[in-house]
Amino acid sequence: MMHTILVMPEGSLGEGQAKQFNFGPRKGIIYNDAGILKAYENACTHMGGTTDLQGDVLHCRMHHAEFDPCTGARLCGQAPEGSYLPPLEIKIENGNVFVLWEMFDAFA
Repeated sequence: MMHTILVMPEGSLGEGQAKQFNFGPRKGIIYNDAGILKAYENACTHMGGTTDLQGDVLHCRMHHAEFDPCTGARLCGQAPEGSYLPPLEIKIENGNVFVLWEMFDAFA
């Protein structure tokens, strides 16, 4: 089942800024890459720790892995080489930014 999660009003995130948000039981992070929004599941590929923007990288608070906020790619640290933060689909509608999230119901 596809869910639409309101993240923020359109235009409220400046270039080079990031914002964390929740969707269901998970966490996400959205980044403004020169006017293009990028959203990821905010779970480090090492052990699932959350990241925050420090300078120009998404930095895992748990074990200090770093990810590229423009691509989600792992840059360094304990996260597996070649790994990426899982991307989330973004939809802009009626002046708001939404993330689309497919939730699977094991009992359906």
